[in-house]
Amino acid sequence: MTWQEIARKDFADSIRSMTFLLLAAGFLILTITLSSMQYIFSDPTFEEGINAAFGTMNLLTPIVAVILSYGAIVGERDSGSLHIPLTLPVTRQELLLGKTVGRVLTLFVPVIVGYFLVIPFLYLLYGSFAPSEYARVLVLNVGNGLLYVVIGVSVSAALGTRRRVLAVLTGFFLTVYFALYMVGDILYWAIHGTVPETAPVWVRFIETLPPHEALGNVVSAVWAQELSTGDPLLLQEWIGVIVFLLWLVVPVLVGQFRFKRSNII
Repeated sequence: MTWQEIARKDFADSIRSMTFLLLAAGFLILTITLSSMQYIFSDPTFEEGINAAFGTMNLLTPIVAVILSYGAIVGERDSGSLHIPLTLPVTRQELLLGKTVGRVLTLFVPVIVGYFLVIPFLYLLYGSFAPSEYARVLVLNVGNGLLYVVIGVSVSAALGTRRRVLAVLTGFFLTVYFALYMVGDILYWAIHGTVPETAPVWVRFIETLPPHEALGNVVSAVWAQELSTGDPLLLQEWIGVIVFLLWLVVPVLVGQFRFKRSNII
């Protein structure tokens, strides 16, 4: 058995369990609802309405990604079925890769389908459509979701029980979406005894450490085709690339290391 076969089986299971259709319908309905609310309560342009709607989706998509991915390995470990694929000619690395790709496809395909199906509605709602802006927010949303799938599967492989996996992923989510935005000010206050009127570079840098912020800075620079070379070094986009890659690579390495050494059979 190869990792491709594992990924295909994982993706096929999501289709059989209606996960695929539910995700596609969910993202379609949520996008329509959020876009309509923007239009009802104000008179936004297409860009303003889409950015507001996708801003909310950028918070919800990682939650869906975590729900999809957290049980990828630990769920089968708890049920005792994980030893079955490991008795076949497949390495643990291949199993982990196949599970990751399968869960990535389970999120990626229905999200893309849902967001493309909503385009005619958005055109009717706003009377216009900006393909470049829509593509930008779509890349941000999908990229953020895929990152959390990778992190979720990695944590699922690294830990032995669902409770621990959920605790770590919940703590991670709350840290990067809320706590990191306060850390800089707290440290500044602890050092200087006051909150800065204008945040120094290192405080602003801490606020760019969440993966969605790093990804957002990089995507915005790519779409604008302009790099902020005049900004302080820590706030330039290439630092954002490094930060995002670290969020992507480090959990994979840790998950692979612990999964390879765990006692399953």
